[in-house]
Amino acid sequence: MYKILIATLNNINSNPRPNRLLKYLYSNGFDVSLLSFYNANDFNIKFIKLNDNSLSLLSKIASAFNNNVLLNYVLNNNYKSKIINDFDIIFCCNIELLPLVFKIKNNSKVVIDLREHFPSQYDSLKWKLLYKNVYIYILKEYVVKSDKVITVGELISKEYKKEFNFDSEVLMSLPDKGEYKSEVKNKYDKIKIVHHGVGLRKRKIENMINMINYLDDKFTLDIYLVNKNRKYYDYLLNLVKDNKNVNILKPVDYNDINSMLSQYDIGLFYLENSNINLKYALPNKLFEYIQAGLCLAFSPNDEMKNIINIYDVGFVSNSFDIKELAEKINCLSDEELNRYKLNSIKAADILNVEENNKLLDNIIKILSENA
Repeated sequence: MYKILIATLNNINSNPRPNRLLKYLYSNGFDVSLLSFYNANDFNIKFIKLNDNSLSLLSKIASAFNNNVLLNYVLNNNYKSKIINDFDIIFCCNIELLPLVFKIKNNSKVVIDLREHFPSQYDSLKWKLLYKNVYIYILKEYVVKSDKVITVGELISKEYKKEFNFDSEVLMSLPDKGEYKSEVKNKYDKIKIVHHGVGLRKRKIENMINMINYLDDKFTLDIYLVNKNRKYYDYLLNLVKDNKNVNILKPVDYNDINSMLSQYDIGLFYLENSNINLKYALPNKLFEYIQAGLCLAFSPNDEMKNIINIYDVGFVSNSFDIKELAEKINCLSDEELNRYKLNSIKAADILNVEENNKLLDNIIKILSENA
C-alpha cells in the first residue's frame, strides 16, 4: 500500500488546507501517517508527535544580532522527532518543517505547500531581522530540491519563479461542496453582511467595522472572529459596543461554516495591499462565501479581484478607500444582489475541493511513476 506522510505544524482538525489533504488521502485508501503537534480526530492513522525544543533566552538574545544562531536552531534543533518509517511521498504543509523532512526522507518524494510568499510574511523590522533570511535560506536550499512545489495562487507562483527560479503548481484553497446556499429573495428589506476569520491586527478588522457607519440602516454586519490577540480583540469589542448594526461573534466549528454563512447575503473582506502576501491573497473565506451562494464585496487585491470578476460573483472597490466599498454596497439593487448570488451558486460547482483532488491525483501519479 502506498505510504504517505503529512507533516504540519497546524492543528489538522481545524486548519482547512491540510485537513482537506488528509480527507483526500484517507478516502482514497492510502496508508497515511501524520507528523504534527496535534493528532487527527476521526481518522485511524499513525500519529508521530513533534517535540518542540524552544529557543533558550541566550539564543533569543544572540539571534537578535546573528541570524545564523536562529538559522542553526531551525535547521538542526527544532521540531525533533523520532521517525522510523520510510514513506513513498511526504507532503510538507509548513516550510519551517522542510529541513526536518529532508533529514528523514530517505527515498521519499517531497511535496512542499507554499501557502504564501514567505519572504514577505510580515512587515515588522523585528521579523525582517530575525526570520526573513531563514525563510530565504530554506527556499534556496530545500524548496528548490523538492520534487513538487504547490502554491495557493497564480501570482504568488509567478513571484517565486521570478525570485527563486523554481516552478510551482497552483492548488487553490478550495473547500468542500457546500450543502447550504443563501436564499434568493424577490425583495430585501434587510441585507445581512458577514465576515469570518482570524482576528489579526495586521488585517485591520476595524476598517470593516467602521465601514458600517457609511451604510444604510438596512445593512447589518456580523463578524465571526477567532481571538488570536486578547488586547486587539477587546479593542474591537469596544468598537462595536454602541453600534446596533455590528456584532462580533464567536467562531463556529469548521464543519458548520457553510451552514452559518448561508444565513447571510453578502460576504465581506477588506484587506489593505501593503505587501505581496496581502496583494496576492486568495483566502479560504473567498471560496467559502461562494459555496454558501453569497454576493462578494471585497477590496481590489489582485488575486481575489481576478476570481470575483471571472465568475461574476460580486464586486470590488476601485481603490482601498473603505468609503468607496461602502458606496458600492449601498448602490446594490435587489436584482444585482440576486444575480451575484446565483452566479456564486453556479461557480460553487467548479470552485470546490473536487477540482483540487484531480490535481492531487495527477501529482501522486507522476511522483509514483518517477519513483
